[in-house]
Amino acid sequence: MDRKDVKITLNIMLNAESREAAYRAANIPKRVFERIEKLFQPISDYFYTGVGLHLQYVDSVIAERIMLRSIEEGEAVLPVHDSMICRVPYAYRLQEVMEEVAEEVVGKLPAVAKQYKQEDDDIGINLRMEDILPYIEFEQLKTK
Repeated sequence: MDRKDVKITLNIMLNAESREAAYRAANIPKRVFERIEKLFQPISDYFYTGVGLHLQYVDSVIAERIMLRSIEEGEAVLPVHDSMICRVPYAYRLQEVMEEVAEEVVGKLPAVAKQYKQEDDDIGINLRMEDILPYIEFEQLKTK
């Protein structure tokens, strides 16, 4: 399986309400699910719980707050999947904003990965849901 297939299967596992529903949704052997469960053991308690839509909501709250805070600071950032793109001079501040917002929303500080683009004046910074997921307390999600 390549990265794309693993990501699709992982999403099925997070969105399915049961293991059987996940098996029906994906046309892959059960051993693949078992391998992914081992690879992502720290978040495996969330598999087959239907939590996927809630995680998308949490992701959207974080992204919106990052964009709004950046606008307040006079900077435009562009969301691309689970990353933000900004001008190079704002990159370090954007990382701080991402960490601040993630901590505000989920109550813990996740790792934020930087991905530099050498060929242009933009920088992409990832806020990975797999870093955030273990810290989300769904009943106490702060959405202020």
